Amino acid sequence: MTEGFIVDLTYGAVRQATWQKGPPVKSFLYGIKQVRQDQLGIATYRCDRCGYLENYAV
Repeated sequence: MTEGFIVDLTYGAVRQATWQKGPPVKSFLYGIKQVRQDQLGIATYRCDRCGYLENYAV
């Protein structure tokens, strides 16, 4: 397993959630530093019977 975190980016837009490789590192101006090359989209699957969710970085 590789450490990472989910990036939450919004400025009034709707976007796919992304997973960022590595630990979050604070940025002076932008909250958390991001490396776009180290980001993957997140796909979520839901069980129709119980509502259980599973997330996968794709």
